[in-house]
Parts: sequence; structure tokens; C-alpha cells
Amino acid sequence: MNFPCIFIVDDDTAILESFKIILELEGYRIFTATNGEKLTALLIEQVPDLILIDYNLGNDNGGLLTVVIKKDPQTSHIPIILISADTQLRTAATLVGADDVMEKPIEIPLLLSKIEQHIIHG
Repeated sequence: MNFPCIFIVDDDTAILESFKIILELEGYRIFTATNGEKLTALLIEQVPDLILIDYNLGNDNGGLLTVVIKKDPQTSHIPIILISADTQLRTAATLVGADDVMEKPIEIPLLLSKIEQHIIHG
């Protein structure tokens, strides 16, 4: 069986590891990146079923990464969920073409529901 693949992009390694463990327990194949450069390297290797991107990525901007992914015909179909504590996230996500948003602190059942919605139901 081919389990869905999710990329998680966050500059906070504790969040990356937590999400990785939780999502692997749910049966997903997880790859992590701490910045845009590492995400780009991952995208060269394979195309995920979904990408979770922190909007505020230290030196990178999750919104700009989303724009780049959505403009590329090879990756434009990949659902992207932007994550942030920013209360203006929904507006920003719409502007950059993200498919969904999650506000921090993350509620795991809601995150799992959103992931399933985008991967299984498209």
C-alpha cells in the first residue's frame, strides 16, 4: 500500500519532530524541511500529497514559498496548508494561493481532519 506523503516545513525543530511523530503514527510518510532551500531539494526528489508550511519561517517566508509552489506547473496541484499564530493568516493564505490554514496553537484532531480532507477528498 502506498501511504500518502506529507512535507512539513517549519524552522522550529520541536514542532517538526512533534508533527512528524503524530503524522507517522497516523500512517503518513513524512519528510521535513527547516527552510525553503531544503523544501526545494525535497520537491526535486518527489512530489508530496500535501505540504504544511509555517508562514513565518525565520529567514524564509512561507507565503512566498507557497506562491512559488503554486506557480510551478509541476507542483501547483499540491494542497498547501499554511500554519501560523498570525491572526491575519486566512487573508494572507488567500493572497498567496494556499488551500487551507491552521492557527497556532494547533489542535491535532482538526489538523488530521484538514489533512484527510485535502488528501482523500481533494
